[in-house]
Amino acid sequence: MVVSFIYIRNQNNQIPEEFNNSNLFDVNDDETFNVDLIGYFDIEDEDISTLPSDLKTYLINEIQSVYNPDNCDNTGDNNEDVFDFLYKKFDLNSDEETEYIIMPIQLCDLYMRGASGNGKILIVQSSRGKWNTIGYLNGNGYTITKRKTNNYYDVLVNFHSSANSGSETIYKWTDESKTGIKAQYEPVIAKWYRFKR
Repeated sequence: MVVSFIYIRNQNNQIPEEFNNSNLFDVNDDETFNVDLIGYFDIEDEDISTLPSDLKTYLINEIQSVYNPDNCDNTGDNNEDVFDFLYKKFDLNSDEETEYIIMPIQLCDLYMRGASGNGKILIVQSSRGKWNTIGYLNGNGYTITKRKTNNYYDVLVNFHSSANSGSETIYKWTDESKTGIKAQYEPVIAKWYRFKR
């Protein structure tokens, strides 16, 4: 059985028109979203040494403010050696500026991913010389689709619940004027799946 959830509603409690797309519900035999129908980009992980140093400092401070891990320097300045992560970079809104998709693994004594690999995924962009987190996703992997909402590519995120089940969530860029929600990536549709044995 597949259970789907629609997250985003506008001020009149209706699904905004740009999110109302029946193709999102097309699924494979294993009840996962049909990513081949949606289309996606194949993007390699970047070498962590190439992440801009000011972005690394921003990420450390951002994570510390949320999780407050033990044995971390409160300023974040001396924590670079104990920060492990994966990241990709991609222009999500075709403005010729790079956004960064970060999967934190460890900061100081805090491991940020469970045995299944689930954990936070941050989407960060620079605006007027300042870093901003524009999406807090949750899962163990993601795919940038070729479908856009409000000029930003949609992101499909996988989350493992057990060895044979989990969920996939499509995150879309919200338009504050249409939804009343701050413009950022928000979960819109989630679909549970169970692998058939």
